[in-house]
Amino acid sequence: MCDLRVGESCFHHLERDPTVLLDKPYHSLFFYLPRAALDVVAVEANVPRIRDLSYKPGAIVNDVTISNLGSLLRPALSHPDQANRLFVDNVMLALGVHIAQAYGGMRPVSRPARGSRHGRSDARRKFFAPTSRVCRSRRWRESAICQ
Repeated sequence: MCDLRVGESCFHHLERDPTVLLDKPYHSLFFYLPRAALDVVAVEANVPRIRDLSYKPGAIVNDVTISNLGSLLRPALSHPDQANRLFVDNVMLALGVHIAQAYGGMRPVSRPARGSRHGRSDARRKFFAPTSRVCRSRRWRESAICQ
């Protein structure tokens, strides 16, 4: 795992089977963003599918947007019984859109996609909700975002 400082991030592709030794206290958020979530972002923005993310595996990046979105989630993770599901869903959506734009080459869209409807689509709700199938998987069940 990366030796991270406050506000820093690193990316890992799960197909590379990353492992980590957490042998001392840590204060990190782990986000799981499946390919299908990036597909949803592209469909909602009416842009071509994102093929690959541009990043060096395990390299540290100082991405202020990821850091700030993570900070927005901290109170919800500290008190999940008081967390507003709509708030958490939309912060996760914002994270997905940012990743798609900053690392996937998606261009910002200034107007809603033609024919899009207001509100969350079923696909968006499925991949950005913290209680989705991601949290039911053994690998991510213990992560803070799933609790």
